Amino acid sequence: MTLAFEDAVDIGYGRGRLAPDAAASLRRVDAAFGRPADVNEAWRSPEQANANYARYLRYLNGTGPWAPIALPADQSVHCEGNAVDTDDTRPDQMPTWNDHGWYWTVYRGGELKERWHLERFPSRDNHRNTPATAGTEPLTPKDWYDMLDPTELQKLMTAAFLDALRQNAREEANKTVTYSVPDGAGGQVYWAVDFDNNTKARLWNGEQLDIRRALGFRELINQPPQSLDGFTDISVQP
Repeated sequence: MTLAFEDAVDIGYGRGRLAPDAAASLRRVDAAFGRPADVNEAWRSPEQANANYARYLRYLNGTGPWAPIALPADQSVHCEGNAVDTDDTRPDQMPTWNDHGWYWTVYRGGELKERWHLERFPSRDNHRNTPATAGTEPLTPKDWYDMLDPTELQKLMTAAFLDALRQNAREEANKTVTYSVPDGAGGQVYWAVDFDNNTKARLWNGEQLDIRRALGFRELINQPPQSLDGFTDISVQP
């Protein structure tokens, strides 16, 4: 059942909203990570879900460009407020998500198709009866990224950036060029542009840009491709 916007809980740090129990669980995940977990999208409006589904159907029917797997609003767990799209799915991070009841669910033929998509299963949450910290309570950062050698940190950033380009270009990175566009607030928004398919895909989650920069990461998963129409005032990045 879809969840109304006003019934969803703000999960803080510009990450969106979730159902109350899922929001409490995410705060416990934040505490376990020692920082706000990356969330690119959480609760999704029925209108957005249906629009995503329409694009996916056009892709399946051969009448539109590639589109990520999508479901209509009445079947979307995002619309229930019990799913997140996140980049924090490294092998060392998934045990934390699983311990709190969050699991991968998008498989086709036994193969994981959406590594970024997690759904919450309350009965599998080992901490469901543990009170969550307040959403505004400051978190103590983990030490691992502070201890990285600057050279190693730069390697991680470069690898993540190249992975993002390859993901958008469907493993053909030479088709994709990266551009930056002023965001109107003194910053830049970065896009991977695929001229062959007339699409652009955002590389950064703008609402979390400062947090991501502080952690030394770029986005590993792009936002869904959009039309290049109206894409102007661009400057090529070296």
